[in-house]
Amino acid sequence: MRQLTALRLTALALAALLLAPLLTRAQPVPPPPPAPAPVPAVPAEGTTTVLRLPVYLGETTLDPHAARDAESFRLLACIYEGLYSQEPGSPLNIQPRLAEALPEVSEDGLTWTIRLRKDVKFHNSAWFPEKTRTLRARDVLDSLKRLAAVGPEASMYWLMQGAVVGLDAYGEAARDSLDFGANDKEVAGLKAVDEHTVQIKLTRPFGALLSVLAHPCTSIMPRELMNGVGLGCSRLTVGTGPYRLHAIAEDSLWVLKRFAGYCGELPHYERVVFFMASDQETAFSNFAQKQAMEVSLNVNSTDLMQKKPGSLFAATPCTAEWVPRVGNRFAVFNMQSAIWGALDADGRGLRRAVSLAFDRAKLIATIQYAPGWAAPSDTLLPPGCEAADLEQNQGWGQTDANAAKLALDGTKYKGGVDPATGKALVLKLELSASQINRAFAQTLSSALKPLGITVDAQYVTGAQAARPSGDLRMVGWYLDFPDAQNVLQLWAGRNAGVEAEFGNHAGYRSADYDKLYAEFESLLPVAAGEARRRELVAALLQRLEEDRPFLALAQESLPRMRSTLVQWPQVPAATYNDVRHIKAQE
Repeated sequence: MRQLTALRLTALALAALLLAPLLTRAQPVPPPPPAPAPVPAVPAEGTTTVLRLPVYLGETTLDPHAARDAESFRLLACIYEGLYSQEPGSPLNIQPRLAEALPEVSEDGLTWTIRLRKDVKFHNSAWFPEKTRTLRARDVLDSLKRLAAVGPEASMYWLMQGAVVGLDAYGEAARDSLDFGANDKEVAGLKAVDEHTVQIKLTRPFGALLSVLAHPCTSIMPRELMNGVGLGCSRLTVGTGPYRLHAIAEDSLWVLKRFAGYCGELPHYERVVFFMASDQETAFSNFAQKQAMEVSLNVNSTDLMQKKPGSLFAATPCTAEWVPRVGNRFAVFNMQSAIWGALDADGRGLRRAVSLAFDRAKLIATIQYAPGWAAPSDTLLPPGCEAADLEQNQGWGQTDANAAKLALDGTKYKGGVDPATGKALVLKLELSASQINRAFAQTLSSALKPLGITVDAQYVTGAQAARPSGDLRMVGWYLDFPDAQNVLQLWAGRNAGVEAEFGNHAGYRSADYDKLYAEFESLLPVAAGEARRRELVAALLQRLEEDRPFLALAQESLPRMRSTLVQWPQVPAATYNDVRHIKAQE
């Protein structure tokens, strides 16, 4: 998901959301609602035909190019598809979906040629003169252009921002003119070679584009829908996925039905019903009555995780599990500081001393997490991420006061004194006044006091809180896809000082790291290159372990209960493509 900053919707983007249906090149009178597709055959007797799943976010949207949350993407992945998809298995199991095969990449890594399947049809809809039509290359180009037009602040376009020649500039111009429909304006990096072949030209070798093209945000929709509604797709869908939208009640119910014309293997369930779980009591009741196959627990219900389910769930065989969030909370050092940011032995030793002194367990207790909701973090790559197992012995989360003092005494800052001034070192913080920030400052001050280092915490608001300065900056990162690049980009010198989702907010610059990262970023995230990718990830992690540009804090968890009446697919973390693979137990 992204750095822990507030989701931003600019005034321009908000105006676009309100006005686009009126200002795009829509037909004077929109066509009637999409016609229902033929009802698929009912599965064999004895199988379950309806899968019910809860939704907890009240802003769920059916527009893949304007979605920003995991729950929307989980729903959208049933209806829409992209060129590729993350399939059950390892994080590198990306398979062709609307594409015939993996991309053909030029020797310099800058030109991708993608051939489309010729048997893909859109869901039946009144937007089409003949109810449906086959997928075309123009639909792919139009969808990527529309994602760019919505922009990095109101969509997930930032995942590929700066990667495709001319696409950023197109998106900026489209937002200025409120043009969110399909058009024939050329983008240098996008080309329809023929009706079933797409060519993408990149600004640099960027293998992670394959992971981005497997993310629901790059889902393909027909240009007829784009031109008809502009940005008004929050309740209208025309996709190519295994399910089509059958019925919808505003922010409370989404009924999906199997699409008989689907070009792939039809899913097990005839219908999937997503419903809004407005409160915990209702969610539990639905689960107990087998009206939902899973339920997420909140901080007031975690006692259920400490014991076997009671009589409330007696009729519903289930399992309770802690699910690691696909990300970490950490703090980054200001690597531009003459004291805290030096990449010499003194700077490294100073940052190592701060890391060893910090008590993560005390931080978690100070924040007052409910039991089990957080644990001290000892990793940069979160659980489920590619090559996360390489971090088992990195020791980023170790707390050892004696080792901290030894590390500090091995530098010119022995005793916490700056030899240039003869005074105690002062670590300056600028933080918003949230509970976790106050707890962090309090824990850090307590940890560094025995080292002779003082913490000066200032709490700021408004624009300053969004872009704080100081010697340490609180951030967090939650995976958008399980490719390790999604995390390692946060330390690339190219992204230093970039105020964007993928920004290197530490300002860390290492020629050694950047050389390794450039090679890693050029490799496709596929099994064929896994061995070399692991070698490079190990080397990149080692470089970061030596330089210590960040301070590991906490790994959060989310508890949930799942019915054992259902076979849950083993999908990588940060993959939203799980519902189509769910089956009833035989």
